[in-house]
Formats: sequence, C-alpha cells, structure tokens
Amino acid sequence: MSTWPTGQQPLILLNRGRLPDRERFTLAHEVGHLLMHELPADDQEKEADRFAGEFLAPAEELEPLLWGWSKPCDHPAEVAQLRRRREREAENSLPEQRREVLR
Repeated sequence: MSTWPTGQQPLILLNRGRLPDRERFTLAHEVGHLLMHELPADDQEKEADRFAGEFLAPAEELEPLLWGWSKPCDHPAEVAQLRRRREREAENSLPEQRREVLR
C-alpha cells in the first residue's frame, strides 16, 4: 500500500516476511503508483507492475543477455551479476535512513 498525502512525504507499507525478490518488486510497484497515479483507474495495477519490472530489470540491459539463449539458460551467471548490480545501484541511491527501513 502506498500514499502521498498533500504536503507530506510519501508513505509505503510492506508486509514483512516476504522473500527479498518479492519485497523488492512490491516496493517498486508501489513507487510506480506514487509516481503515476493520483486517482484509481482500471489499468493502474498493470501499469505499476510494468513500472516495477522495467525498474528492476530494464529491457535495454536485459535484452542483450537474452539474445542467443537456449533452454536451459546458458548464461545464469550474467543474469545473476546484472541482478546484483541493480540491487547495489538501487540501495546506493537511497539515503541511509531509508536503506535501514528496507532491510
């Protein structure tokens, strides 16, 4: 759940105990709502999901890794490295007090 009361800081509430990947996606999803939606709309959940997906795994970075893949995945180390880099970038972009809240 997220809200941005007029004249105040935005607020995002997350359930505890979720897997870290799910928690990151949910956080990015809620940031998408804060940035894109002031009032409820029909497609806002899909829009927030797309925002979260692009925020966490930008197509321009992910697509080159996917070219030439076969099943099973023959480049898992590259995907894992990209994921770790994105996590570090996201964490380093937050003020210290917000990083503590997310841990």
